[in-house]
Order: sequence, then C-alpha cells, then structure tokens
Amino acid sequence: MKIAIIGAGPRGLVTAYNLLKNFNNKNESLQINLFDKYDVGGRVWNANQSPYLIMNTPASEITLFNYDDKNKQTLYEWCKNESEDFISKHDFEYQQQLIAAATNLPENGYADRALLGIYCKWFFEEYILTQQTADKKINLINHQTVSNIKVNSDKKYNVIINFKKYYGDFDKIIISLGQQENKLSENEASLQKYAKENGLNYFLPGYPAEQDLSKIKASENVIIRGLGLSFNDYVSLLTIGRGGKFVKDGENLKYIPSGNEPRIIAGSRRGVPYFPKAISQKRYDEKFGGHFLIPEVIKKHLTNDKLKYEELVKLLKLDIEYRYYALLIKSKYAKINLDNFKNDFIKNNGKLNFAEQYGIDTADIFNWEKVLNPVAGVKITTTDNYQKEILKWLNFIIKDAKLGSKTGPLTSSIEMLRDLRTNIRWIVANNLLSNDDYINKFQKQFMSTISFLSMGAPVIRSEQLAALIKANIVTILGPQMMLIGANKTYKTCSMFYKKEIFSAKNLIEARIPKASLKNTDNVLLKNLSDDKLVHLDELKINNNQTSTTDSIDIDVNSNNIIANNGKINKDIYAWGLSTAGKYFIPSAFPTPSKNDENILIAQKISNHIANKL
Repeated sequence: MKIAIIGAGPRGLVTAYNLLKNFNNKNESLQINLFDKYDVGGRVWNANQSPYLIMNTPASEITLFNYDDKNKQTLYEWCKNESEDFISKHDFEYQQQLIAAATNLPENGYADRALLGIYCKWFFEEYILTQQTADKKINLINHQTVSNIKVNSDKKYNVIINFKKYYGDFDKIIISLGQQENKLSENEASLQKYAKENGLNYFLPGYPAEQDLSKIKASENVIIRGLGLSFNDYVSLLTIGRGGKFVKDGENLKYIPSGNEPRIIAGSRRGVPYFPKAISQKRYDEKFGGHFLIPEVIKKHLTNDKLKYEELVKLLKLDIEYRYYALLIKSKYAKINLDNFKNDFIKNNGKLNFAEQYGIDTADIFNWEKVLNPVAGVKITTTDNYQKEILKWLNFIIKDAKLGSKTGPLTSSIEMLRDLRTNIRWIVANNLLSNDDYINKFQKQFMSTISFLSMGAPVIRSEQLAALIKANIVTILGPQMMLIGANKTYKTCSMFYKKEIFSAKNLIEARIPKASLKNTDNVLLKNLSDDKLVHLDELKINNNQTSTTDSIDIDVNSNNIIANNGKINKDIYAWGLSTAGKYFIPSAFPTPSKNDENILIAQKISNHIANKL
C-alpha cells in the first residue's frame, strides 16, 4: 500500500508513526511519502527559529509517543536525556544556546519553540525511520508545496508538486495541515495598499519568526494590533531579540534597554493582554474533575435533547467558581470549614451569600465581569492613566499566577477550562448544542473567551511586559483600538480618548490567520475545493438558513473527507486545523495523557487504513 501524508508537523508525524506500527504485523508492503512545504516539524516548529520564542504549554505535557509506548519521552524528558547529544550532531542555527536552554529547563518549564522542532526531528529519525524494513519504507519530500491531488486512470491518486512534478499511484491520502494563509480581508488589503503607496511597513497576520523585523528601526514607533500570543512574540523579538535584558529588581523585573528597540504602541478591542499561564504544579495527567459540567448533570439540563449555550456557560462558570473558592478559603480563610463550604456550594448551585454567610471580603468574591473585562468600570482619562491601570492588573494576575496552577485562586480556577476539555469535547461530539448555538455562540463568543483566559503566554512574559511598560518601551492603548492611515502614516488611539493619537510608519497585525476553507489562500485547499473533492461544512440554523463552521466537511467517525455530492471519499482523510470546526481540540500538540485527542485521531486513521486490508 502506498500512502501520502501531507504535512510533516506533529499530526503528520504521529500518523506516520502509528501507520508503521500497525503495518509491522501485516504481510503487506507499505510506502509512506511524507510531504511538507517546510521540514519535519512543519512551519510553526521550525528548528532554526529565534530562541526568544517560547511555548505556552509546559514541556512535561508534550509528547509524540502513544500512551502505552515503552520508551516514550515527553519533551522535558528528551531535553534532559537526549537533547545535547542530538543537537550536537546536527547543524542548528542557535546550537549552543539551545543546548543550554534544554539542559537547564525545569520540569515545569516552557521550552523554546525551536527545541520542539528539534524534538520532532529526533522523533522522526529515531522512531519513524528506524521502523523501516525491506517492505516498509518512508520517504520525506520537504521544502515542496503540494498544489493538488488528482485521480489517475488506475483510480489511484497523484500528488502534484508546484503545479508540475507529481508523485503517483497512492492508495490513500492523509491531509494533516497546520496553519495556512488566508485571502486578505478588505481592511488588510486597504492597509497593504496604503503602505506601498506611502513607503510604510505593514506586517500581515502570520508567524512572527518569519517576519523581517529589521525594517523597523531603533526608536521608531511601531503599532501592534492584537494582545495575544503573537503580541508577546513580537515584543520579545523587538526587545531581548535586539540585545535588551531583564534583571531582577526585588520581586519584579527591570528592563535594561540596548538602544536598538523601537517604541511599541499596542492595542486590541478588549485593551487587555491575555491572561498568563500560571507556573505549572500539575503532573501531565493531573486534572480536577468538575461537579457541574459533567455528563450526569448536563443530561438534567437538556431540553429536547439539546443543551442551551447559556446552560453550558453557567455550568462551566460554576465549576470555575467552585475551584476558586476552594483555593481561596484554603489560602486565606482558615476559619471556614472547607468541606461544609464545598457541600453548600454544590447543594445550592453556587447561590450563596459569601460575605454574610462565610465572612469573605467583598474584594475576594468572584466577579465574572472583572475577569472577562479586567478594566470594567475603570474611568479612563489619559493613556498614562491607563498604563497605571494595566500595571495594577498585571501585578495582581502575576502574583496569582506565580503561586502556581494548584495554588493561585484565580489562575488555578481558570485552569478548569483545560481540565474540562474532555467534557466540552463530549458536548460537541454528541451534538448537544443546537447548530445555531454552536456556530454563532460557541465558535465565536466561547472560543474568543477561552483564548483570552487560557491561551496566553507563560507568566514570565507578563512580568516582562510590566517591566517594558515601566521602561516606556511599550504603551498599551485602552479598549476599542481604532486604526487608520492618514498623512502618510498609520494612526491609532483608543475610542475612549480620541485626542491622544499615536502615529507610526510600522504596523504589525499580531495574530495568526484563522483556519478557514472559505477564506483560505492555501493552494492545495483551493484546488481541492475547485475540483469539488472537498467542501465547506455547513449546518442548518434558524429559519432553514445555512451557515458554515469554516471547516472541511468530514465523516467524524473515520475522518474521511466528504465531497460536494455528499459522498464519503474512503481514500482521503483529513484532520488538523482545516477540520477544526468539527471538533473541540484547543491543543495543537499531543500530550502524554491516556485519552489525548490528537493521538486518538492518529490511531483511528491508521487503524482504519490497516484494518481495511
């Protein structure tokens, strides 16, 4: 059997690994061609990217191995056991710096992204290539763009490279794509055109590691739109990436400029950076089970076999609040009987008078408005005034996050968003939400909130940001960032104080394009869509209208694609970000957990192919 896997990132690697394991016990030849436009590890996990870019998942919670593998190693274990020898034998751009980072990595630490790329290469060389036998082969075709897939006269498949060369006669195709470019939005196209006409620098949404930031000169203003993970990456590249240093200043950090930094003006709709990741205190398989967002309780809240979106949010909030108060009482209110409190909270569905019944200070009572909008109610008069408010919030959330993911009341309770992923996944997989709620509320409101609360950078980045604000290197705009091109520059301000306008010749869109078949500029997906081999997943919503999840339509039982005519193509499989609308899988990288969704899908696809023989 001949199989093509398109995408050599983590998903493609674990699929190839499991295919080889499955075929080792079969009297059937196997040839796998692994294609990637970049290299092993894919685009995001480039082994030669800047060492100043770090992950937002602890290294001990990342793996490429199956749960029951005997010789499995997490990224952290590899860093301690194998990394120095492997890195020394290869020619990586930041070799000595990466060896030092790997060997000094603490167990709860966050590794450089380049290290994860090297870990992928090590896994490929040591655990995929070594499975080859006389009739079990794997070929890597890297630095080549797969532009199309065509059925040939023998009813097998040809994989077209760069519109010209092709690799032929594949029995099965597995598409495991990561992030791709999208067509420019109207606003992006307008800003790009304006930049070209006025000699400005406009950086489109994309990977910070790939951008030529040398165009931004020292002391120049640069506007950054977006305050999520990519914002942290750009700030790191423009500060410590240019020779600046952070030093200890009591319990805080102080920034020592190199003189090569630009002045950064950053903002977003919310006007607040993402919540930081707490210092990890958990084992990779340690989770706190919920009391509310669990199947037996969810079933009691169904109406006509559906769970209203508002009910999902209510149950999730109750689990987060329960965890918050349990940790708060343990750390600050020793006189309260914690077991009695927990029982009362569950019995009354969280409807307790926390101040009168338990003596909890008003300032300690969980406030969802302040969590979702930390500057709610703050009177904003000037940009300088807003920096004080942002620093006040940063200092509060940094202190909580540094207590750890099992100790800090707020950041630990927000960890429940991760601990309850399986339960949320169960709701989505069983179609318990109405189509309208799923598309218009879950995919938009819920995923935006999840990103803000639980997909931020490690707390060290928040500490560094606070130091940079104090050093006048970074200025955070208030909520509702406004941006236009005028007078041959870009101009920005907060809607709440329009008189304070900042101008710059440099504008960065600090976000990664959202995976979307409807808006994709990926040549393979566009051609497959034009040839009607794939189509948008569409759902009927209110009044018999249809809306799309932006995903490739697949049969979720097998991950086979579904063509325009509604027929399942049993030879082509797809998973990854291009099918994200069909699942709830926030994590892009497999974890060592027994029921990790990424590993389970890779095993499902490989078993499906092997068992058809």
